[in-house]
Amino acid sequence: MRLKDLRQQTNHPLSVKPDLWAAAVVLGEARRRMNEETRYENRDRGSEINELVDLMGAFGELVLFKIARRCGASAEELDKMANHMFLPVTGREVLGADLLFHDPDVHKLVGIDAKAFDYRDGKHYFAINQKQHQRLSRDCDFYIPILSPRHARSVWVATLIPHTQVDEWKAWPLGKYGDPSHNLPLSVFHRRYVSPQCDIDALRADFHDSDQVQELASSRQIQAWLGKLVPAIKPYL
Repeated sequence: MRLKDLRQQTNHPLSVKPDLWAAAVVLGEARRRMNEETRYENRDRGSEINELVDLMGAFGELVLFKIARRCGASAEELDKMANHMFLPVTGREVLGADLLFHDPDVHKLVGIDAKAFDYRDGKHYFAINQKQHQRLSRDCDFYIPILSPRHARSVWVATLIPHTQVDEWKAWPLGKYGDPSHNLPLSVFHRRYVSPQCDIDALRADFHDSDQVQELASSRQIQAWLGKLVPAIKPYL
């Protein structure tokens, strides 16, 4: 896999089947159940928002997995990424970028971390948690923003953001949840990293039926596929 191939997949829309959202529901729910036991009180946003945060995190990684496979990532690289999706530890203990691959053009490992953004009402910043950003400093070279309203039929894969650029964003806590984040106003984010062809309103207007997604998430087919992809999740299915 080459970084140049990954770049060619950015600033383009990507169609998403309801199956992928359903898999994200299952993966996100398993993570949420594990995190609920140890989630810091000041990080508890309430069950509805906790569920959405875990859903979007899982969805972003599954989309990146799809892109990496399309770009020719090796079986070993894909296997490592899949195993990284669900580890028997809390989220704050998970270390490392979502995807690591050896780029023969630069003769080094390249780390990519997925950041899905849901565009729900009231959001004014593209934010990256400061502590997580610091923990990723050793092996994350780029963030890949995946712009996706919940259950959207298409997502927009934005330009790769170098990890070092995020250091330059101002950091402060958003809301009442304690941890500071590096925050970039959405107007600036779009100008820097999103092609003018991206129509967010169109993405928000075209989405899969929520009941269909939930029904698929309960199906044996989706759970079997996810259990094969991420063996450590089987006890939580």
